[in-house]
Amino acid sequence: RAAGAYDPTDEAQVCALIQASANAECFVDADAAFSQACRAAESDGRSVSDKVVQFYIMACARSGEATRALEVFEEHFSDALSDRKRMRSRPAFVAVMNSFGRRGQVEETERLEQ
Repeated sequence: RAAGAYDPTDEAQVCALIQASANAECFVDADAAFSQACRAAESDGRSVSDKVVQFYIMACARSGEATRALEVFEEHFSDALSDRKRMRSRPAFVAVMNSFGRRGQVEETERLEQ
């Protein structure tokens, strides 16, 4: 790859772009970076890294996309759903819970806590 060129397979670049987009309140760009990283990983015959997924979930939560954050969490970390203690320790899950809480969706946070 050329120096300075964006590489959707580079975990650090993808995470930085997702975070910067969320910080700039531009969820569309964070979503595009995540989608591009997923496609690139899939074309390489692998899944996107847990770190990229966590950054994306946190961007979703920060941007008020709580439902999307939960969908992605369930899709990528479904193994954690069966172990409540392990699930609660994931920063991505905490971000999902906080996002629902900020939106006033207490019943959703209670459902997830059960």
